[in-house]
Amino acid sequence: MDYIKKHKRILIFILLVFIIPIILAYYSGNLKNLFTKGGKNEPKSAPFSKVELYKCPSTSDFCQNGKDIEKDGRYLGFGATLKAPTDIFASFNGTLTSFTTILPPNLSKEKLNTVYVDNPEKNLRAIYYFIGESSKSGTVVKAGDKIGKIKGKISAYNVSLLFQIIKGDLVKGQLSRLTNKDFTF
Repeated sequence: MDYIKKHKRILIFILLVFIIPIILAYYSGNLKNLFTKGGKNEPKSAPFSKVELYKCPSTSDFCQNGKDIEKDGRYLGFGATLKAPTDIFASFNGTLTSFTTILPPNLSKEKLNTVYVDNPEKNLRAIYYFIGESSKSGTVVKAGDKIGKIKGKISAYNVSLLFQIIKGDLVKGQLSRLTNKDFTF
């Protein structure tokens, strides 16, 4: 008994700091969280992450036989040579912007039709470079909608369509390296 009286302050400290929080945690259902990685309120995760697939931007031939296009060791996008005329489609929902780009003299001085399809909600931008015609800027499109027609080949890159997807910030975002497995038909 003298021992308890003598060390009363120490016992109260131990009780307050260690034992009461463990009892409270047990009864509130969070004891598992204290000693394990997960708890009962933790969301269940899928065994693998979901990969985003994009609607094929042209014919199935483009998506099945396309390849990386590089110039001077720099990745430019996914491209293929297609017969003209060939339709071009929106790869996802968004708003279309269309303008003309002139390649520099060291490439070919060709005038390319450049089309952006922007989806700010998903932080995605699809960029299409081709010789041909496109829908008007400001058009709201859905995945699979026709947005243009290829009428020739870009001689500087030896393709009819050069396609890019930018993820993240639409101006400074990350250019995605695409493969034929990234597309649905």
